[in-house]
Amino acid sequence: MGVLIGVALSIMFVHHRHLLEGFIVILIFFAVYTRLFAYYIYVFFFTMLLILILGFGGANPWTFAFYRIIDTGIGACIALVTSIFLFPEWAREDFYTTIINAIKDSHKLFGAIMNYMLNNQQPEPDFITQAVDIENLLTIQRQRFDDYTHEPSSMVIADGSASSITTAQERMHSVLLSFIVLIQNDVRALMNDELKTALTDFCKQTDTLVQQLIEATTNNSPLPELDHIDHALTTISSCVKAHDPEHINIMLHLLFHNCYAYLSEIKHIKQAIAQLRAKG
Repeated sequence: MGVLIGVALSIMFVHHRHLLEGFIVILIFFAVYTRLFAYYIYVFFFTMLLILILGFGGANPWTFAFYRIIDTGIGACIALVTSIFLFPEWAREDFYTTIINAIKDSHKLFGAIMNYMLNNQQPEPDFITQAVDIENLLTIQRQRFDDYTHEPSSMVIADGSASSITTAQERMHSVLLSFIVLIQNDVRALMNDELKTALTDFCKQTDTLVQQLIEATTNNSPLPELDHIDHALTTISSCVKAHDPEHINIMLHLLFHNCYAYLSEIKHIKQAIAQLRAKG
């Protein structure tokens, strides 16, 4: 389309050089501006710009248009063959599946950690083994991300949305490891009933939100709202401050920080998934 419009403008205004100069300046602006947002729109404006420049110089724009169409056809055939045999659509689907599995396993570990902390469970489960399994899964996800970014049909990675999801999950994994360290330092002995109640409410709300996020990601349905759970975080913070106003027991404050960080990474994952959807 850019080729045909460029040829038409060159022919229509071949004797009006000032108008051609004006069109060239306008197309330079739009070509540079749209390059930051959408590659195909950038190519559209840039192609018109090239043809107008050729027309401005006196060359036959139809010659360029002919070879441009042939070149585009050859490129399309190469891209089609590559997407079928080298980087098929399954790379994108496999990436989404790995995202969902990592979210499920991470939140399952979070639930197990909270259950142990709140219910005085004995003996302590093997959290480290579960954490290592999640780390291995995230390594696989990074590989799926690399496959996805090399998929020719996927220009959507330019904004880093897919990478943001994996990065947020890796930070979430670090938060879970911090929870395990708190358990190993017997943070349970410092918790009173009010704090346990606040943590229980936070866990219930977080569990509901994560399940909704997983379902929305799986079914491509509207993503859940997460802001209302901030009240549960405020309650935890108030309980910690009331229980330890002098900041003597640093582990209690780390417990609140971990809850805050865990919810923040869920929000980051949701935001990145929304951006990834919007881009393709």
